Amino acid sequence: MDQKTLSAYDRDAPAFAKAWEAQPVPSDVRALVRRFFTAGPTADIGCSGGRDTAWLNQNGFPAIGCDPSDGLLRKTRRLHPGIQFRKASLPELEGLADNSFVNVLCETIIMHLAPTVIVPSVRRLARRRGGRTKQQPTDRQSRTGLCVQPRRPSAT
Repeated sequence: MDQKTLSAYDRDAPAFAKAWEAQPVPSDVRALVRRFFTAGPTADIGCSGGRDTAWLNQNGFPAIGCDPSDGLLRKTRRLHPGIQFRKASLPELEGLADNSFVNVLCETIIMHLAPTVIVPSVRRLARRRGGRTKQQPTDRQSRTGLCVQPRRPSAT
């Protein structure tokens, strides 16, 4: 994310968090999560106001939210107490260990970075089993939601 955008998020974090909480529920992304994710550690990269991280936790996907904005993280922790949020930014995703998540969700961050930057970083986090990447339009502006989940082992 560029420094100008990050500074805006830090400066106006309460307004951004409030606006994101008030947006319509992303039912298409939630449908993808229900279809492709399995129970287990989940990372919500670019968690913004934390709404989706909270939903993941409430729906069987124990999640942590990651965002590069200190201002947003402060506000998000107040909005969603009891949920873990940490500072991390793409593509480095500092502090997040390789192969440490069963599921990785990137939804709001997609508008800031190209998939060619995001996908390799996110795949590094996902536990290896021949991972799969699913990209799906998420709104009328054709932003892309990215869900990454390792393939389930085939039944024998």
